[in-house]
Amino acid sequence: DISNVRARAIEAHQRIEKQFEKLYGKQAVLQTRPLFDPYLNGLEHLLHTPQRLSEKQQALEKLGDTYRQAMTAFQTRLNEEAEATNP
Repeated sequence: DISNVRARAIEAHQRIEKQFEKLYGKQAVLQTRPLFDPYLNGLEHLLHTPQRLSEKQQALEKLGDTYRQAMTAFQTRLNEEAEATNP
């Protein structure tokens, strides 16, 4: 069910947002949304596109990897900025 998958993706990102807010503040949370939106849009597009299951699984894995890499790079940047301001 596409709406269920979408809801689970949003819930997972909201958990990440809560952790980011605890660690980095509300401004950081707002900066995660532009990283999540392409993932969510890609997920919805992928789920609506007729494809073989194996192709969808590969595309979904690639989409998830891209999202994780973007979030990791963002968190690394936040850590480096925090370290620079609080040596």
